[in-house]
Amino acid sequence: MFNTIQEFNFTPSEDLAKAAAYSLRRSNLFEDAFFSFGGDKEKAQWILEGEILSTEYRGSIWSYCLSAYGPVLWILGLPAGRSHNDLSLALRVKDVQTKDLLWEKTYSVTSVVTQGLYYSFGYDVKGYSVLMQDIMNDAIADMNREFQEKGIK
Repeated sequence: MFNTIQEFNFTPSEDLAKAAAYSLRRSNLFEDAFFSFGGDKEKAQWILEGEILSTEYRGSIWSYCLSAYGPVLWILGLPAGRSHNDLSLALRVKDVQTKDLLWEKTYSVTSVVTQGLYYSFGYDVKGYSVLMQDIMNDAIADMNREFQEKGIK
């Protein structure tokens, strides 16, 4: 159950892959980067593969031990609850022709947001986009460092 929203449409295998391609393209680490359902492998020299280990959501609603009267305090500005977004990914870069593993790393990050009627309301799962951006920023820096150390261009 989410704290402040009814539902969340999330297709992690596609949404996170598209976000990764966008981050790689913007990084200028590679000549080009694109999302594919697998049919464009002949255009690519390397492929970034990922395994989603966790997209756990945890939420809590605070009633201040007042049961059904707790929301009265929310109107006064007290927090209504807290949401935790966890994202864990295992990423690896492989050579398309040789299938050699060029780089691999696992990332786990968490976002926590306290919500009230007047602040952060509706942000139950907004953390996932920031978490993916953080993972990709770290991954790009890690790839760049390791590729330079190995002399991979």
